[in-house]
Amino acid sequence: MAKSATPIVPVLVHRSYVLVDPTRHPEPQLTGIQWARREKVVDPTILGVSDPTPLWFVEAGLAIPSADALAAFARHGILLLQQAPVGMMPYRVRAWADIAVDAAIATAEQNYDGQAEDARVSSKAERDRIRAAAVLTSLDGLTPDVRSNAFVEAFGRSPAGRTSLIPFTQLQQDHPDLLAEALDRSWTDRRTKLERSAAIEAPMRDIRPSQHPAQVDRWPILRSIWSRLLQYVPRR
Repeated sequence: MAKSATPIVPVLVHRSYVLVDPTRHPEPQLTGIQWARREKVVDPTILGVSDPTPLWFVEAGLAIPSADALAAFARHGILLLQQAPVGMMPYRVRAWADIAVDAAIATAEQNYDGQAEDARVSSKAERDRIRAAAVLTSLDGLTPDVRSNAFVEAFGRSPAGRTSLIPFTQLQQDHPDLLAEALDRSWTDRRTKLERSAAIEAPMRDIRPSQHPAQVDRWPILRSIWSRLLQYVPRR
């Protein structure tokens, strides 16, 4: 891992952490304690994790271990870490990733709004649904690398990017895997919201009781009016 100017701000007190893969060790708490005793470590913190990623360590407040340490965990499903809890204070990884993805979505929405809209679509809800579908298609159709680059470029154009561009660029250079994982997670969250928005049904225009009884039940006055109107409809 490349060194950066001020990537980590350590806490003064060191602690011992035992990472245990619960899929390989059915009793991770007991296994972790036994492993710590064997290493003559007192009062360890046991953390269960199967496939720790760089972002997982950051969110757990831990420094990212060396490649050799991660390889040892992959082999044995258990790893002892003796380090101070840390916080990557200059790097607001998740917050920056959310800003980058939101900025890219906003750009895609602006591009869609700049195109000619179908004059036949008069409902705002329907226009919003069509726009969400268009944005989802435009971003989801990109390859992961191209989409990630689009997010990074969008961050640079955002207000937050203009004030945090230097540390963001440093993060991109020093921890590319960490940034890529955070961007992917943020996109997954936003994509789910876009999918929901794109799947919203068009507003119901027919309030006949035979088709939408639940809706009419919410509006007793409309139901009363409807029943009166039915008196004037010729019966077959």
